[in-house]
Amino acid sequence: MGFRRVEVHKKWFKDKEHDEVWIARVGLKNWRIFTQDKDLETRHHDAIVGGNAGVFILSDTKPREGCAKWVEMITACRLRIIHAAIHARRPFVARISYDGKLYRIRHLMARKRAVDITLETEQEANAVGMS
Repeated sequence: MGFRRVEVHKKWFKDKEHDEVWIARVGLKNWRIFTQDKDLETRHHDAIVGGNAGVFILSDTKPREGCAKWVEMITACRLRIIHAAIHARRPFVARISYDGKLYRIRHLMARKRAVDITLETEQEANAVGMS
């Protein structure tokens, strides 16, 4: 089990595509979003909910680390990401730390409401042997 493929934003959307538009489309395609935009959840809560999207927000990287650090963070918690991508209640926003830990998952609801589902997602992952 793993990532089937990675799609780059500019392959599917215009450079100036409004965030609300592409977020909703990505969610409806059942794709997952990986970003470093820590404010995405706040600014585009309704688009994430409307598109039933799954979003993974990566920690900031240091200058010159670039994509290699993203790969390192994602690889470090790969099984947890896969489990969350498949089993976490959508729409959700999950955070990935600089040291590669999936540390918070929030199920988003209408009217800017959210509930933390980190514990239930971790317990389910542990139950099926995903460490």
